[in-house]
Amino acid sequence: MTTITEPPRYLETVRKLLAKAEDPGCTSDEAQALTERAAGIMAKYGITRALLGATEPQADKPSSKIIECWNPFARVDAQMLCGLAAALRCQPILLPSRESQRVHVFG
Repeated sequence: MTTITEPPRYLETVRKLLAKAEDPGCTSDEAQALTERAAGIMAKYGITRALLGATEPQADKPSSKIIECWNPFARVDAQMLCGLAAALRCQPILLPSRESQRVHVFG
């Protein structure tokens, strides 16, 4: 079994992009663009969250987020979000209400 002594350069690129996207000074449009770029690199090289957190396990903590989906397509959006969350190995919970659908995602 071989061990990785120095992470490949693209791992550092993804880490930096995600850190910059989470910076409070970053606008939501910039954060979305940075996250999309990081996701593209992760997909291209088959990088998983576990691989990103291997060198810094304290940074790889589970979190949760509530996402609200509004009508007229609230139910469809919520179901799509649940499918996406499950594909990313997260646990979604539907929290219905009258005007919208809320999805609580853990992972």
